[in-house]
Amino acid sequence: MPAGSDSDQPQHGAVDGLSPNDANRLWEKYCAAGGGAAGREALDRLYRSLRRPLVEFCRLKGCDSELADETAEATFIRLIVRKPAARRGFIPLLRKTAQNLCYDALKARRRTVPSDAPIRALGASDGSIDNETVQAVRDCLNTLKPEDRALVLYHHVDGLTQRAACDLLGLDAAPSTITVRLKQIRDQLARCLKKKLIL
Repeated sequence: MPAGSDSDQPQHGAVDGLSPNDANRLWEKYCAAGGGAAGREALDRLYRSLRRPLVEFCRLKGCDSELADETAEATFIRLIVRKPAARRGFIPLLRKTAQNLCYDALKARRRTVPSDAPIRALGASDGSIDNETVQAVRDCLNTLKPEDRALVLYHHVDGLTQRAACDLLGLDAAPSTITVRLKQIRDQLARCLKKKLIL
């Protein structure tokens, strides 16, 4: 996002050349004009100016690139359909709506861990890793508690941040605690793999 559009202070600066006051006026104009030409023009400017920063905002909330793009689109659709009043300003309303949609989307993924994740983690899809090693990884992953297995796969395989992985699993823990926990899981996997591959 451009300078002055910090996601923690959305009301204090312009976003892509559009000031918060401009955004408020455009939203009010759209809501008042409805489907008329003036309303469509106001909405088009809002969309063109704010969509890209909104995608980045969704990524900061833990969404991957594809989900962030979908969520940004869904945010505008929800606002267009409902036309809520922007009592605290349109940009805070936009971000709050996106944040809620991000949370819902991540929550929906909570119970889904890709079954081929161990293979992708090893890069075995190109045949560079032998079947014995792949099976050893699978076996070691299956020795973990389900929550630990999901945590390490979400973070190290799917590339989610620790915070996003915890959100998916409903974990409420300090970052330092999660860092220590991930290290313990990696150490456990390393010991298991060493034993299996040596034997």
